[in-house]
Amino acid sequence: MNRIFKKRGIDLHRDHMRKQDLDLQTRIQQQAARTISRMRGNNGLVVDTHMFVRTVDGLWPGTPKRVLDALQPDLIVLIEATPEQVAKRRSQDAGREREAHEVNNVQADLEWSRYMASANAVIAGIPIQIVNNEEGQQHQTAEDLLKIIQKLR
Repeated sequence: MNRIFKKRGIDLHRDHMRKQDLDLQTRIQQQAARTISRMRGNNGLVVDTHMFVRTVDGLWPGTPKRVLDALQPDLIVLIEATPEQVAKRRSQDAGREREAHEVNNVQADLEWSRYMASANAVIAGIPIQIVNNEEGQQHQTAEDLLKIIQKLR
């Protein structure tokens, strides 16, 4: 989405995209989904995205129906950590502009991600897998994700 914004002459920090007009975000999101869907090829496709973003108009799904229709996913994988670990990582990430890193806000974000994933799974008729991303265990997390992807082939 950021590349599409830039092509339109709008140079934004990634955390400022969600503050743009919702109609513009929707158009950019749809264009990104169409572009990504053409990348599928025969090898499959992994799309790394958030299940939702907080906008000035409220929570906005990262993969609304029209995006699901364009991407035609086979599986949703949520990569999660404990709320405490996520809050710590967010507070240490100086490159991002986040409003809140408190544990209770992170807990709500994790719950909303599961709600959105559940809705997407129902709409697309696909399963959900959850992979734990524990502190210092990134290699194991990557291996777990790879096993899930290979099983789809």
